[in-house]
Amino acid sequence: MAQKNAIIILHIYKGFLAILLLTGLSCNPPEMGGKKNGREDTGNKIPFIEVLDAASIRLDRHDDVIKSSLLLGNGDINAMLFSRDSDLVMHISKNDVWDARLDTRNDPPLMKVDIAGQNFTYQGEDHSTPPSWKNPYPCPRMCARLVIADQAPFGSELDLRRAVARINEEEISVRALAQYNAFLITSASQIQQQPIQVSYLPEPKTGMTGEVHWITQELPPDLDWKGMSFAVALARNGEQTSVAIVTSFESPDPRAAAIALARTLLEKEYGRMIAQHEEIWNRFWSASGVDLDDQILTKIWYRNLYFMRCVSKPGVYAVALYAGSASENSL
Repeated sequence: MAQKNAIIILHIYKGFLAILLLTGLSCNPPEMGGKKNGREDTGNKIPFIEVLDAASIRLDRHDDVIKSSLLLGNGDINAMLFSRDSDLVMHISKNDVWDARLDTRNDPPLMKVDIAGQNFTYQGEDHSTPPSWKNPYPCPRMCARLVIADQAPFGSELDLRRAVARINEEEISVRALAQYNAFLITSASQIQQQPIQVSYLPEPKTGMTGEVHWITQELPPDLDWKGMSFAVALARNGEQTSVAIVTSFESPDPRAAAIALARTLLEKEYGRMIAQHEEIWNRFWSASGVDLDDQILTKIWYRNLYFMRCVSKPGVYAVALYAGSASENSL
């Protein structure tokens, strides 16, 4: 049996090597670039730029948060954009937002293993899970829900190269800004920000500071975990809305920091801010590219690379479970 398993693993490994070799041979050198937004790039060139653009995702239904939502992220903050009834909804989260409690007070003692005697003792029931496993934590947490009412039916495009979701062509655009931990939304419609309430967490607080709507949430400690808090702040100016997320790992006063960031972004020059966002993604895409005979596999490669960049980057918490954006209970 061991020899058979080893042979199977070897075949899988050889398959991965073949894919990696194919990917490497299909990559163009950096000078094989193109244009960006109709103008010549001044920096890094994207190989196979037409192939990357062809991998963009277009949907005409978004009613399943798992199967038909659009993913946006900058490596630290991320969102799933979908529809609920006639509304456009965004679940937003951040990699370091966790309810990290591990409550083992009612668990039996750990199993004791006697290696020499080839025996073990365990006070719990055989084949049963300890009580702590029935808790909804530890788990990642959704930070807030954004709602743009009465938008259905709508079509969408997720432009992977520029990392922007466009709803009904250019009627609504959504970005997780690559250079800031904030979402930038362009929409003539008002955007409602809602807290996430569950029975096993303290009730979130909401309020207004001037024109900025904010949410704060405390995530409780346990014996080994000091707990944390986060804040989400929404500011609006004309058709531009910024939504910033800050945690207590980043600031001693997350609410003040989130409010300041949301306000600051609306004071910046819009075109320059978008150009900076796109340049960061341009550098990412310039690192590699593929153009395979199998167009389905090619699109899978680009779309999964985009997903990876949305939820991970150097210098931030790893995303771990992605359930934080999918469900209020993160289960």
